[in-house]
Amino acid sequence: MKSPLRAIAMAFLGSQALAHSWIEQMHVIDAHGNYTGLPGYPRGYVDRASPGFSDSMMTYLLPPNSVGRTRVNPSDLVCKPTQRTPNNNTQNFPSLVARPGNHVAMKYLENGHVTLPQNQLGKPGSAGLVYVYATTTPVVNETLTNVLSWTTNNTLSQGRLLTIQNFDDGRCYQINSGSISVARQKKFPDPIPGQPGSVHEQWCETNIQVPTDAQTGPLTVYWVWQWPTMPNADPGVPNGKDEIYTTCSDFQIVTNSTIHKTDTSEVQLLVQDPQMQANKNYNIRAANHTVPTNTMFLGPSNNMPQSSSTSTPTAGMTCQPNTSSAPQVINSSTISTSAAATGLSTSTTIETITITEQATVANPPASTTAAKRRALYGAKFRA
Repeated sequence: MKSPLRAIAMAFLGSQALAHSWIEQMHVIDAHGNYTGLPGYPRGYVDRASPGFSDSMMTYLLPPNSVGRTRVNPSDLVCKPTQRTPNNNTQNFPSLVARPGNHVAMKYLENGHVTLPQNQLGKPGSAGLVYVYATTTPVVNETLTNVLSWTTNNTLSQGRLLTIQNFDDGRCYQINSGSISVARQKKFPDPIPGQPGSVHEQWCETNIQVPTDAQTGPLTVYWVWQWPTMPNADPGVPNGKDEIYTTCSDFQIVTNSTIHKTDTSEVQLLVQDPQMQANKNYNIRAANHTVPTNTMFLGPSNNMPQSSSTSTPTAGMTCQPNTSSAPQVINSSTISTSAAATGLSTSTTIETITITEQATVANPPASTTAAKRRALYGAKFRA
C-alpha cells in the first residue's frame, strides 16, 4: 500500500514546477561528509506546513516585479522585509549552530530550474550562480549593491564574500519526467527511510566554510542567487534582465568542541529530504571564489548598477579570478548555456568557469541504521 505521506509529498512536489527557490534548511557537515547537529533555518522561516502557506512568504525577488525595472539598483534591500531584523528565528526553526572552520550545507529545492531548463528562455547554464556573503555587523536596511561589492579579502566586520558556485550542485533533482531528473533519480537515489525503492526529491545545496576567524556570537549570512535572462534570448526583454533571489540567515558561532543533536527538539518539515550526506564535492565547491566574466552576473569591482529605472546594460566585472584557495578551478574559453543538460558529466560549467568535480552517489554511512534514519529524518507533521 502506498504511504499517505508519500502521496502528499508527491502531490506537493508536482505543484512546484514553476516555483522559485530559497534556503529551506542548513546543516553542519562533519569530517566524514555527513550532516550533523540540529538543522538551522533562515530568519523568519515559514514552514510549508504552516496554514495558508504560499511561496510569497519566503520568495524575495530583486528587482521586484512591481517596480517595472529590469535592473537592480542601489535602492534594493538585500533582505526580504520579514528577514531584515537579525536573529529573529523562532523556537521551532532556530539559527544554525556552527564552529569556525565548519563546512555547511545550505539546502534548497531546485523547483525545475535545474531539471527543466527549457521552461524559460535565455537562462544561464547550471541554473545560474549563487554568491554567499557573511558579516558580523549586519544592518536592517542593508542594500544588495553594497553586499555585492564585498570581496574575499574583506574582514567580517566589513562584510566578506565566502564563495561563488553553481545553483545546480550536480546531483539535485525535482521528481519530474524530464530527462535530467530521470537520469539523476537513477544515479543519485534518495529513498524515503523504511521504504525501499521509493523516490524523493533530492535537494540542492550551496556549500560554504564558516570563516576560521569567526568569533563567538552571531554571524549573518546572505545567500544571493543570480538567475539573469541573457540579452538577445527572450524577445520580451531583448537587453536581458536581472533576476536575483536572496535568503538572509544568522549562524550562532560557538567554540565548544561538540555540536550536539537533540532529537526531541527537532521539528520536521512537511517535505524533508532524507539525504544524510553532503554533496561529495562540498569542500571544492565551498573553496571556489572565481568571478565569472559574463557581465550579467553582478559581483565585486566595476559592476554597480545604475540608479536609473531604464534597462541600461550592466557594466562588466574587471576583477581577476581568485583561485588561490581552489586549485581545482580553471578558466574555460567557451560560454555554456546548456550546462544543466549535462549535469551527469564530471565537469560543472559556470558560464566561463569550470569546476572539475567527481560526481558520485553519496550513500548514507553504513553505521546509520534504518531506525535512526527514521528518527532523524522521518517526516512528522507539526501540530
